[in-house]
Amino acid sequence: MVGSSGEVILPTRRNYSKSLGGVRNVGYIDWGVLQETKEKGGYHSVPVRSVIDKKLAAWLIEGRLLASGSNAAPLKAIVQSPTLFPFIVGPLSIGDLEGHNRLEWFRQGLDEEMVMLHSRGTFR
Repeated sequence: MVGSSGEVILPTRRNYSKSLGGVRNVGYIDWGVLQETKEKGGYHSVPVRSVIDKKLAAWLIEGRLLASGSNAAPLKAIVQSPTLFPFIVGPLSIGDLEGHNRLEWFRQGLDEEMVMLHSRGTFR
């Protein structure tokens, strides 16, 4: 839903926990991904966060593959996927993933770089 000034309005996730003694907002606001606007129920996004660390990038790629249920996907599609929001991975090449023991890579066609979950490294 879009508010009157063009901001995105999303439902707030709440966590009911006896240990916290009541209701506490958890999710995008607490994580710093969204900020509340002056209008009640309105939010706007904050600047994206660049992932430069290659090990963290490989971990995000592995998580994206596991979450999607796919064993393989084009590297370009993974790093441009909106599911990685608020992170931007890159610049990244297949060579940057060589030391990651739970991912394999290969080329498909002339220039498409593919990333695949290593068959012994998955948690399935």
